[in-house]
Amino acid sequence: MMCTSAPTLKAAIVPKVVYDKTEPRVSFAAEDVQAALEVDPVSSSEASSWQVSLTTASPAEGLHPESYSIICDAHSRTVRVKGGGATGTMYGGLRVAELLRHDAAARAEAAATAEPFGGGSGAPLSRIPNTAVAAPLLELRGLKLNAPLDARTPSYGDMGDSAQHNIETMWDLTFWQEHLDHMAKHQYNLLSIWSDT
Repeated sequence: MMCTSAPTLKAAIVPKVVYDKTEPRVSFAAEDVQAALEVDPVSSSEASSWQVSLTTASPAEGLHPESYSIICDAHSRTVRVKGGGATGTMYGGLRVAELLRHDAAARAEAAATAEPFGGGSGAPLSRIPNTAVAAPLLELRGLKLNAPLDARTPSYGDMGDSAQHNIETMWDLTFWQEHLDHMAKHQYNLLSIWSDT
C-alpha cells in the first residue's frame, strides 16, 4: 500500500497595517484594510515585506480635516495614507481597502474567464495608485431617514405597513452600528432622522 500526502501549500502572507490604535476612526479604517488584505492574501516573500501606514497630519500642516493623500512607494514597499485629521485618515484607509477589493475582484474575474489580468503582477499593494490630496467636495454629505417609532416615543402615529414592519429594526443596536459603518465607508457625515410628530 502506497501512502501519499497532500501537497504542502505555501502560507498566505498578509502585509502589516500600522496605525494609531487609540483613535477609533483610524482603527475602523485599519480593520477594513486588514480585512481587504486577508480576502486575497498573496503567497510570496514580496507581499510580506509590504506595509500600510495610516497617519494623521499635525494641525500645523493646515490640511482639511477630511482630506487625505495616498502614496505608494514600491522601493520601500509601503503604502502611506496621511489624513488631515482622523476622519481624513479614515477616508484614506477606506479608499485603500476599496482599491484592494476591486483589484482582487478583477484578478478573480480574469482567472475565471482565462483572460489575462491587466493590472500587472506583484503584491496587490504595489498597484495602489498615488492620490495627491483628496477631500470631499461638500462639507455635509448625508442621508435622511424616516424612522418608524412606536409607543416608546410619545410622537408615534405612523400606522402604515412599512413603518409597522420596521419598528423592531429601529430599536436594534446592530442595525444602527452597521448603518453608521456603511455611511462612514461612503463618506457620509450627516444623518437626519425624521419621525411622524
